[in-house]
Amino acid sequence: MAQLTLSDYISVKDGVFKLDGTPNRKDFQVDLPATFVKGTKNAKPILQFRLITDKPSKLMLLINQTNANVDVQFDEQLGAHKHWRTMYELLDGSLFKPGETNEISFLLGDQVFDDTVGEIKVSDVVLLFQQKVNV
Repeated sequence: MAQLTLSDYISVKDGVFKLDGTPNRKDFQVDLPATFVKGTKNAKPILQFRLITDKPSKLMLLINQTNANVDVQFDEQLGAHKHWRTMYELLDGSLFKPGETNEISFLLGDQVFDDTVGEIKVSDVVLLFQQKVNV
């Protein structure tokens, strides 16, 4: 039996949530198929989402309570703005557990600029990944 690698996705959140210090963290549970491919050097899972902020802010991501090394900072010069922006983050697939429930966490960084917490609105979170399928 031959195997194919197919692209797939999971809608993590359809709608808006806000991180403003109360709360400063939002967790999502995602069930991944056992056939989930953790990725290769050139083909990694991708987390896609939209965000908006008009205050200096810092966004971090955790996958299963482990830092995903995604650290996005916004200030007046780096892109704090009043328009929605689409973000794509390539992730280390080894942080995921195929065939299990996985947790994706968005965190608002503390004391980013001048001891302010900031505020970020996030929407339409999608996890893009590959999986092996028998044909």
